[in-house]
Amino acid sequence: MFRKDTGSSGVSRRQSKNVCQERSGYLDIVPAPVIKIERDFTVTYINEAAAELAGMPAEQCVGKKCHAILKTPHCRTADCACTRAMQQGEKAIAETVIDPKGIARPVQYTGTPVLDAAGKAAGCLVHLADVAGSHQAVEELESKVTYLDMLPAPVMAVDRDFTVSYMNAAGAALIGRDAASCVGQKCYRLFNTGHCNTAECRLAQAMNGVSSTPGETEAALSGGRKPLRYTGVALKDAAGSITGAIGYITDMSGQIALTDGVNELVESVLNGHLDVRGDASKYQGNYAQIITGINNTLDAVIQPVKEIGQVLDLVASGDLTSLVNGDYKGDFASLKDSANTMITNLRNLVIDLGEQAEKLVHSSKQLNEGATQSG
Repeated sequence: MFRKDTGSSGVSRRQSKNVCQERSGYLDIVPAPVIKIERDFTVTYINEAAAELAGMPAEQCVGKKCHAILKTPHCRTADCACTRAMQQGEKAIAETVIDPKGIARPVQYTGTPVLDAAGKAAGCLVHLADVAGSHQAVEELESKVTYLDMLPAPVMAVDRDFTVSYMNAAGAALIGRDAASCVGQKCYRLFNTGHCNTAECRLAQAMNGVSSTPGETEAALSGGRKPLRYTGVALKDAAGSITGAIGYITDMSGQIALTDGVNELVESVLNGHLDVRGDASKYQGNYAQIITGINNTLDAVIQPVKEIGQVLDLVASGDLTSLVNGDYKGDFASLKDSANTMITNLRNLVIDLGEQAEKLVHSSKQLNEGATQSG
């Protein structure tokens, strides 16, 4: 708090005035906004930084009420830090928004009572800090945290002793908990993987300054074991010191299930079971599309083979009238043409043989008839 200078026995009034003017000049050049008000909130002094914040010249501010200049939601309410400072006789701090010309600017302001000789508050010295930049930084940080919460992939942050400082919704869902209950817990107790508390831990490697590749391990969770792939990246403070690590985690369960499903399909085809198909309903998203694509590929490959086989079965049973009719492309079209050409040629050969046989039979009859007449 401040007291008004009433002079002293060892200092003349002229010297006191000179000192005050000199110190007042200090306020004029400091970059921090400063305002002096009387008990009725009349501005008796404002430096250039405060005038600039208020959006008007300093000389126009003096004599006006501070609430007419700053126009904050705190003005003329019990929330005003200046009012509290003068009523309670001690410093008061608050945050509000000044809106002198319709442009809201967040500020933090401190009211320090100016006491008279009797120790009563005669006014208030107001120090303002423009916190627009810090508010913007906080908003940007909150936005980034919101983005992390929206990510479908689990993300976790830990400090140097592996205490969880952040867990997004996907990470919490992976281990069957809510995000808030994960904070403050040790990550190795939450995930309980084969890498935990070993040199293989990618988060530990990151905090030790080691650039590592993604690791694959398995977490022993209450709902069963889950295969995971994860990456650790070091977190650093403004001085560049490592303060922890962030882990980006991928649940490998879907990929492993897909691999098993594809292997089953391949094995079935290699064993000649050409009608076996994968059940796409067991998978989600891209994995379901992959199984559907494999099924469509098998259909495209096996259908012409099956039709050609069926037609050849008919040929083997003596039916030379059936042809391959499917609309195939590429090598399968060539195979279709070759099969149909073979069947057509075989049919023509049989017809030709039949005609030749008839001619032989006719010639044989004629020879027999001639022999009979000669005898």
